[in-house]
Amino acid sequence: MPNRTRRSSRSDSGGVRRSKRQRKERYVNVDGTTRLAIRHLNNYSLEEGESSVYHHETRQILCRGKAKNAYQLFTKAYWEENEAPTNHSTRVQMLSSAWQGLGHEQKQYYREEAARQREELEREMEKAMEQEEIRAAEAAEAEHKMIEEREAQAEIEAEEWRESKRRQKAKPRKKRLLSKGEKSRKTKNEKMRGDWQRMKEQKMRFMARHRKVISPFVPEK
Repeated sequence: MPNRTRRSSRSDSGGVRRSKRQRKERYVNVDGTTRLAIRHLNNYSLEEGESSVYHHETRQILCRGKAKNAYQLFTKAYWEENEAPTNHSTRVQMLSSAWQGLGHEQKQYYREEAARQREELEREMEKAMEQEEIRAAEAAEAEHKMIEEREAQAEIEAEEWRESKRRQKAKPRKKRLLSKGEKSRKTKNEKMRGDWQRMKEQKMRFMARHRKVISPFVPEK
């Protein structure tokens, strides 16, 4: 079986190989400890508010168009003129040798070109941020206008509802026709109320005629 060598993540000195790229933390510790960690995207106050969608889109566009440094520009130009080998380590060695073989004026050309692209990107970034602020202001104004229109429409509908209620109260109610059963119960109730009233009057007349006889048995108030 052939002896396969494994790639080691350690350098020749025995230390762990570290990436030169700077890591960016996705979370921020609000209280200074790790007990309360939230994402940078959600770290905003009630006064500032949440950042707009346009701001995130602008940042994504600008990150895609990040300016290259002098070595990256040289790498692009070098592989446009030369055929790149398939082996990664060979490509790195070829690029390193070619870059070290350049003179001061040639390296300065790539440095100036990188600085020019960086300045151009900064101008585009400022322009994009200005456009983002304009779009955010227009969106806020449109939302404010929509809220005002909804409130005005709700007030109109509420006033129409109150006016309809006032008209219903002012309009006299039409007398409802009674059914046969309701008429029978009404007649019976009226007869019972009449009988009760007659009995009450007879009782009062009896008490008035026999006041002298009854008064000794009735306590004074």
